[in-house]
Amino acid sequence: MADERTRNSVGPFQLRVESGRLIAPNEVASKIENMYLTDEGSLRSVQGPVPYQPTYPVAATADPDPGLDFVRSAGVYHCLLQNGERDVLLWHGVHAGSPNFLSVIQEHKGWDVNAGPPYGTTLLAPAGVTAQVNADIEISLRPQFPTQFESTPDGVVIVPQGGVAYFYDGKVIAPLGFPENPGPPDPLGPYSGSPSGSSIPNGLGYSHRGPSITTGTPPVLVLEEPAIGDNYMRRDFGDNFIGTTSVSDTISSASASKNAFGGLLKAGLWKAGVQFIDRWGNLSPVSNLSANLTLDKMENADSTATGVYEQSNSIAAFQFQFAWTNIDTGPDPTMGRILLRTKDLVNSGDAKYYEVNSNSGGGFFEFATLPDNITTTFTDNVADSDLITEATQAIAVPKFKLCKVAFSRLWIANFKDSPGALRYSIIGKWGTFKEDALIYPDPTGNEVTGLWPTDQGLLVFTSSSTFLFVSNSDGDGFRASTLSTTIGCVAPSSLKTMRNGRTVWLGEKGFYSYSGTTINPISIIIQPTIKKINVARRKQAIAALDKEMDEYRCWVPADGSTTNNLCLVYDGEGWRQRTDVKATSVCVTKDHRNYMLAMGEVGTDHSLWLLDREALSYTRASARESVVQTAWLRAIQSRRRSTLLTVYIWMRATKKGNLTVEAYRDWRESPVIETTAGASNPPKLYAEEDPPSFWDEAVLGAAGKTWVRRRPFWVKVDFHMPSCEVFKLKFKYAGDWEFVGMLFEDRDVHGGGVQVAP
Repeated sequence: MADERTRNSVGPFQLRVESGRLIAPNEVASKIENMYLTDEGSLRSVQGPVPYQPTYPVAATADPDPGLDFVRSAGVYHCLLQNGERDVLLWHGVHAGSPNFLSVIQEHKGWDVNAGPPYGTTLLAPAGVTAQVNADIEISLRPQFPTQFESTPDGVVIVPQGGVAYFYDGKVIAPLGFPENPGPPDPLGPYSGSPSGSSIPNGLGYSHRGPSITTGTPPVLVLEEPAIGDNYMRRDFGDNFIGTTSVSDTISSASASKNAFGGLLKAGLWKAGVQFIDRWGNLSPVSNLSANLTLDKMENADSTATGVYEQSNSIAAFQFQFAWTNIDTGPDPTMGRILLRTKDLVNSGDAKYYEVNSNSGGGFFEFATLPDNITTTFTDNVADSDLITEATQAIAVPKFKLCKVAFSRLWIANFKDSPGALRYSIIGKWGTFKEDALIYPDPTGNEVTGLWPTDQGLLVFTSSSTFLFVSNSDGDGFRASTLSTTIGCVAPSSLKTMRNGRTVWLGEKGFYSYSGTTINPISIIIQPTIKKINVARRKQAIAALDKEMDEYRCWVPADGSTTNNLCLVYDGEGWRQRTDVKATSVCVTKDHRNYMLAMGEVGTDHSLWLLDREALSYTRASARESVVQTAWLRAIQSRRRSTLLTVYIWMRATKKGNLTVEAYRDWRESPVIETTAGASNPPKLYAEEDPPSFWDEAVLGAAGKTWVRRRPFWVKVDFHMPSCEVFKLKFKYAGDWEFVGMLFEDRDVHGGGVQVAP
């Protein structure tokens, strides 16, 4: 009869992803912390982080301090501007040494070991701080979305939460679009007689009527003099073109007979407005409209009857030119003003406003009627028939919290007075929004909490719903379809798209993905961890995509923390954890480096960190442990007790160190046994036989010291933990190590056994 106490060998297990379930397969870990999945399929302890720009100490043996020292931070972003020729790194933070700890947005000056603070060129800062633009961009201590950044072909949109959005092209930073209306222009034109003035209709004020043709053989062209306003007159225009004439209407004087030309100038009325245009082509709202500019009825007759103007030439000679004065100048960076004018409101039947050509005499249009921000008077001789281009009815850019580029437009959402609304810009004009370009994605008006472009269209989220916007087939407008009325997004900065096209984000009940058809939950297996997320602070969660590993990383506030103290890593198959940095914002550089940069805390230092990199001169992060912890083993057979005898750890050769192994039993949360792996003192994390020279202290290349491939090896750890219902193992180390797998040996126990006090 066989001995039932024979050793059982179970495994090996690779343990690549986590499960928060009480009873999980042996192949799944209960915790994988600060380990990343290598290209060869093993788990290796994460490197770094290190300060992105350290301040080096005088003593060579001392740790360098982080040069970019922040008290608080809200955003970091990297982009390529000016056709990819300008490498730009931006951050939003509060420097420890800034005046009164004021919030600033800066551009990194460049990496210089000898540089001192400030390390960035200040773009935005409150009044009293030297910056390109002074603005209030305070970072709130209350829960809020991180500062939003969005790249366009012309520059980057910067959205500090609770304030005005800005646009930066690498040279100039200014508010996005125009937040206010221009003032109206003043009209200058003819007006009727007065007690001391002319009895001729339209004979006073600015009353020049252009050339006249006198009688005689042959006719002689004579230019009339203006009554008033000669300073504004454009004599080079020749004939004037403004005014509605008629050859069919009858003159009012019965005693006067029409000459060969006949007809009259009808009474008319015009208005004008002004619109600013900035260096990026954005348009302001149209100003309030000017006062009325009028022309009185004026007859063309060969008569001397009282009150009838005698003019023996074409009725075209009765038309006028206007002038518009006190034209408002705009804020920086206004590059020009567009004059907008009606056609004759009395006779045209058209109440629209049209762009006035920059050259009133020739009829061509530059980028603006007045291509400067200085001129305040414009002489207008554009005929109503030459007014073709209707005015763009833009709105003042409202304060918003979210934005994304999609369909060659900037989409903005979550406005101060309307959090459930969504707007889209004119194509290519990132700060110009038409009055009618307003959408409420959720009929209930719920707050928009996320925007994200995909190959299928633009995803728009509330906290509980998801919508997909696509363009209409005719290219005019957009239509939306509802993807879910139960799943939404709670953190706009958690949205990222993996290499396979799957978009991932944080919702109310965990993480979800969308690949073009349906929305699927992807974090059910780690639901106990999801429940640790601070609900009041989850809107501040941030994410980045490791392009090399195709890992989705999302930093969340967990266990009641007010900061993002836990990073959840998803590789498309399962989840792991990281605690190397408490990040408030994160980005991946858009250049060949693919650096992942995070603003946040490492230990007591709040700085800008380069993740997954190490520096020999910086060692503060070395105290961080990396952990692989199994699920409860033998859980499915827990009614049968066993004694844990031996654990074999399959590792890859790394450095010297003390790999700690802890054993837990019977659902307890404190270890029963704690030991180290390896027989040497200190243990070596490589095979004793034929040790790899590279991991010794020898210099590479000296005396046969060459680069060798690190090889896997087994480490045996003996235990005696009797009569276990279930047990689990934890492997942890504060240094560099690599885990391939593990197996264990135990022996079944029958008829009871030793009980270990809790």
